[in-house]
Formats: sequence, C-alpha cells, structure tokens
Amino acid sequence: MKDIQIGFPTEADWHWIIERHAETAWASLTSELQAAVSIQVVRESLSEQTAKFRAEHEVTNQVFIARNVDEYAGYVWVGQVKSAFIGAMQAYILNIYVADEFRGKGIGTRLMAQAEDWARQQKLERIGLSVAAHNKPAIGLYENLAYKIETLRMFKDLGGRFS
Repeated sequence: MKDIQIGFPTEADWHWIIERHAETAWASLTSELQAAVSIQVVRESLSEQTAKFRAEHEVTNQVFIARNVDEYAGYVWVGQVKSAFIGAMQAYILNIYVADEFRGKGIGTRLMAQAEDWARQQKLERIGLSVAAHNKPAIGLYENLAYKIETLRMFKDLGGRFS
C-alpha cells in the first residue's frame, strides 16, 4: 500500500466524503432504524450537518484523506470537543471510512495515526470515538490501537416512528 498517500482533501473531495459518511452512518443504524428512515434522509441530514460544522469549526477539525492517483482509499475526520465529563478539550473522531477493497491493508491504522498526530499537535491529551456495537472489525481496530470502552450509549424506543 505504498502508493496510498494521506493528505488534506480539496473542496472537490467533499462530495465523496459526505457520501461515505452517509454510508457509514447508515451501516451503524439498527435494522429497525433503517426501516424507519431512508438513506436519503441520512444523506441530507449529514450534508446539512457537515456544512454547518465546517463553517463553525473550521480550525478545530481536520480531515485526512487516503488515496492514490486513481482512487480514494478512505478518510478520517477528527475534531476538538469539550468533554462533558471531565471538562477538558479533547480530540474526537467524527468519522472514519475505509473503502472495501482497502480494508485489512493498514489504511485504517494509518488514518488513525494521522488523527492522533493531529490531536497531539493541537496539545490535546485524549482522543475518543463512537462505534456501532455491531461493527466488530472497527472495534477490533480500535482495541488493537489501545482504545478502551469508556461509556455506552443506549436508547429505548418510546413508540414513535422508530418502532
């Protein structure tokens, strides 16, 4: 995978990034939620959120994109957030994606290392992320990189449209 370079995205790359973000968000939903909302709703919501986030947090987040001359391999989006628990600023992986044909080839590890380096350059002492409970390959990657479970998010459907 020597021909895969990691760098900064151009404005032209953002359509691809948003589409992959929608894919990963959709895949993280339970089958019940997938039945309740369309991927188009997820895509539109993420597109709106992404535009707002980029406008409001321009210098406190960074995307790194992995690609070769012909194709995208993946990306990681890392930002700064204030921990609700400890009150300190910390890095947070907003999203990571590795294309199917590049999985298992070290791209995810390289992207995570790039995000961690960025966090250190920002003088941040912690980095966190969220992962779908059923995403065993991603959980394995994070555990191999010494990430530990700190909290679990749980939800209960109250009989609304997500039943």
